[in-house]
Amino acid sequence: MSVDAASLKTVAVQLRSLAADKDNQPIIARDEGCMSALSTFVASEDVSVCQIAVGAVILLASHADNREILRNDFSIWDNLHDLVADTDKDDSVRRDALGIMRKVLGDHERDEMEELADLELRAGLREDLGKGVSDTDYVVLKEPVNVRIHVPGLSDARFLNEFEHRLIRTKGIVSASYEMGAEVVIIFAKVSSDDVAEIVRQITGKEIEVLPEEKENEDEENSADANIAEQQEGYIDEERARYKKNLEKAKRTAVSHQGYSSLAERLEQERRQAEREKARSERMLGRIGRGFTGSGWGFW
Repeated sequence: MSVDAASLKTVAVQLRSLAADKDNQPIIARDEGCMSALSTFVASEDVSVCQIAVGAVILLASHADNREILRNDFSIWDNLHDLVADTDKDDSVRRDALGIMRKVLGDHERDEMEELADLELRAGLREDLGKGVSDTDYVVLKEPVNVRIHVPGLSDARFLNEFEHRLIRTKGIVSASYEMGAEVVIIFAKVSSDDVAEIVRQITGKEIEVLPEEKENEDEENSADANIAEQQEGYIDEERARYKKNLEKAKRTAVSHQGYSSLAERLEQERRQAEREKARSERMLGRIGRGFTGSGWGFW
């Protein structure tokens, strides 16, 4: 490995380490130099650099505030797409890249989710129905559907892993999410709800129950009884008055904790310590960002 390659790997490791801190994640995602570096690392021919960069992007995508930023970063999005499509790359890192794209899009971007499902099939990361579940030729719908199904045993981790592995290999299944406490799977599919139920039965070998689709409770909330609303307002006023009374009492009470004469002083010390830690991380991120936007690296 050349000196430059070793340096790049070192920076990639630093970015991944910093991205593990939730407080740093929004900062990194909004730093042009850091994101430019990660985009380049994702496209790297060095396998280890690529894997480290993908790991860092997974951490960034775990923060809800970063998903729109990642979705609109065409450079890193295109490189993730190319990585998924590159059959010469390791399947595990390609699946990780695909997982990032799914997480960033979310369940509401249905057209894009369908395109990702097609990309997964073309890239050889998902096999046809005959290899996944059965040889049945299910009819593909023009409009995808959401199907909620109760599956006994879904809360068992081993059962869930096997179920999900087989489900996502099935043609016509776009994505799945879970209500684990209720053992419910919500499947977004391009085949009918009856076909989805049959697929789940074949995978699990269990008696399942197709549940009605959840509806918005907006109308029920808007039609709440006026008397109940008045009672709630009265309760809120009482709670507000009680809170103010307790707050005044707390201000008059000195609290001794860890050598500080009051709670306010202790909280102020903790706040200052948190600010120092944040400033330290920001300085490190700033150095990395400037390093990659500067001419010394020769990439941009």
